[in-house]
Amino acid sequence: MKKLGMVLCLLTMLTSAAWAVNMVEQKVFYDSEIVAVGTPDFPPFSWYERESEKSSNYLLKGAFVEPTIEAMKKYKFKFTAQPYDNADDIDLSELLLGVRGGKYQLMFGVYTGTKIFNGLGILFPSVVSNPIHIITLPATQEKIRTGEDLKNLRGIAYKKEFISDYGKQKIAALNVTYIDSLYELYEQLFTGEADYIIGSEYYHKMVSPRFGIERYLAYSKEPLFKMPVFIAMSKLMPKYSVYEKAFADEFNKPEYSLAVKKEILRIIYEETQKNIGVVPPAFAKNAVQAENAEDSDKPTEETENQKSSTAEAPSTPESYNGGKIILKSTKQKSDDEILDGI
Repeated sequence: MKKLGMVLCLLTMLTSAAWAVNMVEQKVFYDSEIVAVGTPDFPPFSWYERESEKSSNYLLKGAFVEPTIEAMKKYKFKFTAQPYDNADDIDLSELLLGVRGGKYQLMFGVYTGTKIFNGLGILFPSVVSNPIHIITLPATQEKIRTGEDLKNLRGIAYKKEFISDYGKQKIAALNVTYIDSLYELYEQLFTGEADYIIGSEYYHKMVSPRFGIERYLAYSKEPLFKMPVFIAMSKLMPKYSVYEKAFADEFNKPEYSLAVKKEILRIIYEETQKNIGVVPPAFAKNAVQAENAEDSDKPTEETENQKSSTAEAPSTPESYNGGKIILKSTKQKSDDEILDGI
């Protein structure tokens, strides 16, 4: 009987100890502040943008921010997307040092197997991918049927576009020249100095409207490859395993993935709408003239209907599928079909 009593007493003590440890973990968890940063100049996944014209404050933007804020509401810790008051402070190497050193706890827009992200606690699996496409003028698109066709054509890529180490290896196998500026990149494509651009569909659908040329670009119907995009944690977070489990549980939910994908569509749509009316540069004059000539041959009612369709909801192909050849040959896609492709 005494032995039974001792066993029960020991079990009680162990249970109490485990409960106490769990309470300490929960208190650390609930009392903590989670500060997130993101890879700069990586739209629509992550970038920094001035809060207003009169403000010097730069805020973290991107497809992960709002879904993460919503997902974290169930916890009692404070979640903050780190702002900056100087654009010069937003440097990828400095941000990475902050994450590795524990100053920041989360980082959005991370590639696995990419050297600069070594030492971060990457959360698997990824909830979204970055698709790399062949981008051409509509007339040039007919020249490219297979990957073999690319070997005899001149390709270019934007030097500052954020590509994983895996993606760089894939691109290295092609005849691609890296260009320093976006203006020069698009100029070479439109003037025929280059036959195609290789780059992210989402990135170029974000930046091309700023030049007024998005409607003159055509994207390959299928990506050459996709690069999974991740969220990472600082390995120096106190109670790392507690946070890792909580974040993994939240970020692996289907509703979180769907929210991120919808944010991508929303961000691209809003950027396109914001830049409606931007006059294309002189290098695009041939494309503009060709479009005007084509429109002048159409009945007025049909032309007006086509113009009005470009301002519809983000799920329409006009907002996301690029050049006219693709628009004419691609059937209308539902929201689910578009989201499944991300």
